[in-house]
Amino acid sequence: MLLGQVGSVSTVYASYGDAFPEGRFIRTERFPAYSKWLQVMEKDWARDATDEATCARNLGRPCRLLNWSRFVESLRKEDPAEQLRSINSYINQTRFIEDRDNWGAKDYWAAPAEFLTRGGDCEDYAISKYLSLRQLGIPAEQLRVVVLEDKRRRVAHAVLVVELGEESLVLDNLSDRVVSWSEVGHYRPLYSLNEQSAWLHVKVRDRL
Repeated sequence: MLLGQVGSVSTVYASYGDAFPEGRFIRTERFPAYSKWLQVMEKDWARDATDEATCARNLGRPCRLLNWSRFVESLRKEDPAEQLRSINSYINQTRFIEDRDNWGAKDYWAAPAEFLTRGGDCEDYAISKYLSLRQLGIPAEQLRVVVLEDKRRRVAHAVLVVELGEESLVLDNLSDRVVSWSEVGHYRPLYSLNEQSAWLHVKVRDRL
């Protein structure tokens, strides 16, 4: 569902703290997944949740979007580690549903207004967590939605990785625990995105 999204790339290497030390990643904005990402960003920027009536009218059902925004704001005075734990647990309460069943599409990236109302799959959890932490003021350069291969389950998956201090922390819809990237050795990153760009991940031994 998340694979096969890579197009042409430029050979510009980038660094990202201590995350993904076993490989390198190449900065690129020219592949289909990045276009999907930009579309999600545009939908989120356009959302209008200024009051319950407006939100309910736009969504036609109870305003989970406004409840989410209020929950995020309630965390503003918490320390960053607690913000991560709370956001991860809160977003993970949303129901999981495959894109084919939810949207009739092989791969659909949902903005929070869609995800919180209809549920979603792994990248939708990661996107809503990303935007939650951006609302709390965590800079984009500390955040990446990472699409990866789960080598245990042999499936494509997506998580949010957050640079906090000297750690790279993983927010995953499969667990309410926030763990270090070093604890998920069965995850092999494929590509990652934030508001600044996208990166294609390659192992050092790989040839481009």
